[in-house]
Amino acid sequence: MNEKKSFFIDSNIIIEAFKKNGLKDAFLIWQRILDLFLEHDFFINLVVKNEVAYHLYVKRKLLSIEDLRALLKAFKNLPIVEEIEDDMLRLMENYNLKPNDALILATCKYYQVPYLVSLDTDFEEPCKGEGITLINTPQRFEEILKTQ
Repeated sequence: MNEKKSFFIDSNIIIEAFKKNGLKDAFLIWQRILDLFLEHDFFINLVVKNEVAYHLYVKRKLLSIEDLRALLKAFKNLPIVEEIEDDMLRLMENYNLKPNDALILATCKYYQVPYLVSLDTDFEEPCKGEGITLINTPQRFEEILKTQ
């Protein structure tokens, strides 16, 4: 068995997986996350919680509030501390990231989560520059899962 890995899950994976006509790659990645939920660590932060709550409950009513609560509690939460807020500004300046994206990347760095699972192309260069591995396809997810 491979070693336990830590993944940060961006909101677009969760949101697209729940949409009726969501992106196929998001759905395929989501299925693997569900398959592996007890074998690896899957993290989110307040940014992801806010975006998922807005899109799946407020905007689209795809989940009840009880189901939304259960979904969000299933993930391990990484609190946004002051150091993450400070790093957000650096990441915004260096990579022209939006504040929420910068908070996500800063969270990965601060908590040393090596893998960011996201379909957001805005993360490609910043992840390379910051030493975080971006997983943006089901194939890439499978490659990472097979590594020791």
